[in-house]
Amino acid sequence: MLKKSLLNDAWRLLGLYEAAHLKVWEEDILDEALAFTTTHLKSLVEHLEIPSFSTNDIFDAYGTLEELQLFTEAIGRWDTDSIHHLPEYMKTCYQAVLDFYREIEEMENIERQFCVHLAKDAMKSWVATKEVFDWVLQNPKMVRASATVIRLMNDMASLKFEQERGHTPSSIECYLKQHGVSEKQANDEFHRQIENAWKDMNEECLKPTAVPMLLLSRLLDFARAADVIYKDQKDMFTHPGEVMKTNIRMLLIDPMPI
Repeated sequence: MLKKSLLNDAWRLLGLYEAAHLKVWEEDILDEALAFTTTHLKSLVEHLEIPSFSTNDIFDAYGTLEELQLFTEAIGRWDTDSIHHLPEYMKTCYQAVLDFYREIEEMENIERQFCVHLAKDAMKSWVATKEVFDWVLQNPKMVRASATVIRLMNDMASLKFEQERGHTPSSIECYLKQHGVSEKQANDEFHRQIENAWKDMNEECLKPTAVPMLLLSRLLDFARAADVIYKDQKDMFTHPGEVMKTNIRMLLIDPMPI
């Protein structure tokens, strides 16, 4: 039983809330802790005055397998000449990746330039390694779980907008048609599947795997990004508001010193 003394202690509630996200299967106490802290943190926030504050799409919606292989090979070579081998719609994204790292490199001082080289090497090795492809093509639990979080959160948040644009049916539309349920019932089921997917990812990160932890961390980060971008079923990727702009500014422009 969770102590009622926590109710007015925001820091302890927040600490327990964060710890509860590390839950795996058969840890009912952490399921209870997450529900408990979520409810009471929302209650505390309601009484506060809070001030206002393209690569994914290529892999998610547009690229064919052959085009994605070209893009992957271009990342592996990491040079401007590779852009000529890409389809027109990929060129802008590829150039943006190169420009992004070059701008960071120019801003870094001499002592810290090695950080950019390490970041580029990590990106190339993650994208281009044959072992990584072999592992991903087996569709392991970590990949399935990360994809579940991203796909379902995206579809719930962008449902109305994509219907207006005439997109292909999303997972939630397919579920509605297959099971004959209401949109709320479908959302409830998807939230349950997302919770289970987080348990799977936590479990996979806590045991030895056939691939480096760096790769697992990237898959985890993709799911975390989806959680931020599509939080509360709001599509802040397509329609970034002040909250998302503030997040980006705090991360890339005005980061907290470490």
